[in-house]
Amino acid sequence: MGYKMKAIAAIMCGGRGSRMQLGQRIEKPLLKVNGRAIVDYVFDALAMSGRFESIVAAGSPNTSQTSGLLQAKGVKVIQTSGKGYHRDLSCLLEYLKPATIFVVPADLALLTFQVVRDIFSIFTLMSFAAGPSIRSKSPPAISVICLLYTSPSP
Repeated sequence: MGYKMKAIAAIMCGGRGSRMQLGQRIEKPLLKVNGRAIVDYVFDALAMSGRFESIVAAGSPNTSQTSGLLQAKGVKVIQTSGKGYHRDLSCLLEYLKPATIFVVPADLALLTFQVVRDIFSIFTLMSFAAGPSIRSKSPPAISVICLLYTSPSP
């Protein structure tokens, strides 16, 4: 198939982790699994998938250390309010439009590059099979772990 989709990977990492009752002790994306921050696993899976032209992150005042870690890896951090996932996601999508955006929460330590490739491939095949008229309307595709969104062109 000749159709190649360009996309931006976006890591959602601006929340407070309030359900985990972490308080000010540690930012949720920096919790360790096998000695590594969980956001490192997410970043590595996205980077190693080879499917994205860039990786960005939605950070907030709640996650300044996570933002610093990701910036050190060359990730552009887009500042959001940190007042809720949906608000932060809307801010991120508005900032990046028009673009195809693969959105992933920062707390998926078990995410692998192969899973990212599989999800991306399925979406690409669905978009290709739908044809240009459907693609241009840019319906979002949702999976269990991420959101792949194509914003409409102005």
